[in-house]
Amino acid sequence: MSGAKARFEYKAETDQVPHPSARTRGEYLSLLNIDHPPTVIRGTGIICTIGPSSQSVDTLKKLIESGLNIARLNFSHGTYEVNKSF
Repeated sequence: MSGAKARFEYKAETDQVPHPSARTRGEYLSLLNIDHPPTVIRGTGIICTIGPSSQSVDTLKKLIESGLNIARLNFSHGTYEVNKSF
């Protein structure tokens, strides 16, 4: 098990108090409260390339609501005037 994964599992497991009757890891996991709100922070980012089909405000709002973390603008294609509109 890698160090990063071990830290992640430790963080996830310390959010709930261990059940006093759990004698094994499997028993502990089976006794976790599934209604407890998750507190694990996503460790990955979602990168979206913004272009002509995704530059409207409504589309950008939907992307953000879906988890967009990083917006990428690709100016490799298109004319100066088109790229200037971004």
